[in-house]
Amino acid sequence: LHIKVQEHEAAALLAKGSADYEKLAYINNRGEEIAPVLPGDDLDFPVITIEKGFSGEKKDVLFNDAVYFLRLVAGNNPNLPAQSVSEIHLNSSEGIVIRLVDFPFPIYFGEGEVREKYRRLRKVLAVLYKKRRDNTDISQVSYIRMEYYNNKVLVAQSNSG
Repeated sequence: LHIKVQEHEAAALLAKGSADYEKLAYINNRGEEIAPVLPGDDLDFPVITIEKGFSGEKKDVLFNDAVYFLRLVAGNNPNLPAQSVSEIHLNSSEGIVIRLVDFPFPIYFGEGEVREKYRRLRKVLAVLYKKRRDNTDISQVSYIRMEYYNNKVLVAQSNSG
């Protein structure tokens, strides 16, 4: 008799299922499904959602990029710690779209160059978290586009107030 024990640590939740019924599963930092989420289980993880009907090679590439992004934020940089990521949405036209826990705006992450975009996003958030003399701060952000133009980041702000 041989017994092999393998321990997995949850890194995120994966929303899966049909259009009428969605269920959640825990995934590890390699993107492998490790267990279904049951009533009363811990839900304090980023959720990976996938656009309905989106499948194929591009979806698989984006999923792997999202899992890699989760590994990067697990380093808990003060400007982008793992617990600040609420949702990572995979979209056929926009690629990866990230939402943070404390701020409702989308971060259009796109596709590919995950490490470089992560590095740029940390820098952008560091600037936005600091209140500046012109009263520009993260609460005025409408969205962030990581793939704006020639590796430039676009931060769109609302002019309310």
